[in-house]
Amino acid sequence: MSCQDIVKVTGQHQVFFGVGTIAWSIDQFKQAAQFSKDHGIDTVLLKTADGGNWWYGGMDGYRQRRDAIKAEGVGVIPYTYSYGNKYNYLYGEIAILKSFMQEDGIVCADMETEWNGQSDWASHLCSQMQGQYGIFLVSTWANPNDQNWRGVIAALNPCVDAYLPQQYTNYLATCWSQFGAAGATCLQPTLHMTDEFGSNDPVSIAKAAYDQGHAAISVWYHETAVANPDLLDQVLSAFPKTIQQEEETSMIIDISTPGINAYFEATNDPQIWKCKQTGFIIGHGILSFYRKFGGDSLCGLTYLGLPTSNELGTGIPGVVDQEFERGKVRYDAGHVAGPPPGAGPAYLLFRQAPDNALAQENATLKTKIANAVKDLQ
Repeated sequence: MSCQDIVKVTGQHQVFFGVGTIAWSIDQFKQAAQFSKDHGIDTVLLKTADGGNWWYGGMDGYRQRRDAIKAEGVGVIPYTYSYGNKYNYLYGEIAILKSFMQEDGIVCADMETEWNGQSDWASHLCSQMQGQYGIFLVSTWANPNDQNWRGVIAALNPCVDAYLPQQYTNYLATCWSQFGAAGATCLQPTLHMTDEFGSNDPVSIAKAAYDQGHAAISVWYHETAVANPDLLDQVLSAFPKTIQQEEETSMIIDISTPGINAYFEATNDPQIWKCKQTGFIIGHGILSFYRKFGGDSLCGLTYLGLPTSNELGTGIPGVVDQEFERGKVRYDAGHVAGPPPGAGPAYLLFRQAPDNALAQENATLKTKIANAVKDLQ
């Protein structure tokens, strides 16, 4: 994926929502999103976890805030602060990153002091994230050589799509070539709008980032942006947008989507649904695929129908299949089973049916869905 392809998802102008948001109301998130939109910001980076500690009560709380922000016309990228294995919980942090990757197809890890010199940790993290479909961002030091990060970057490069170097001072903004020397290819610099860390001219830094060919910038953080709106506008103007951000074309269904709850019910695990009609469950990577597939308002339900099995072993480690009324879905995050070109971690294995029979099945199911939605209104 090229740097230009990445910013079609991330947007070119981003802002971080910092630690203060842990106590925000939904209305405060909406107001902050409206401010961002008014100033031409494409996407906010929303802190969602600190180490192994989920914020907002977990994924459901994150979804409420994400959806409130997106309703104002601004994109959302979840980010977490990572302590690595300092507290012997790297596996838990990785599990959280994977959860957000499966949820949104993008996640950012803020990795700083604890990761200095920890190439082995970085190699382990990368081995786990390489099998995930989506965009993985890393926010970190702008001066990797001074922080003993060259080996860390080299270990992370196979799984990181873009780095967000924290160019908080004029000096730090001069260190960007150190990333390229360590093998990194895509940078999206993060700028600060105060002199908290030293002499700082964020407008000049933004212009330099544009002239250096970086595809996006971000601003740390929302509160300083609100306190300095004119400066924010100058920073963003110094880095003009040149790439169109992609519109979201596929609706993601939830258990509360009208019509869905006529066929599925929630379980104790928010990543698992149970089909009321067949008794089978859909979970995790296959559920994420099902929720998005087809671009229809009811996504996989319209196109694949109901599950007719639970997950089935294939004899290939890490690869499972699941049968649906009109097709089979395979989960193969490592792409070891020969997926079609461009496939994500889950993809279709179609069963062929006569066109007229398939059309009749679709028409029948759509009628059932329409009736279920009508009954709920």
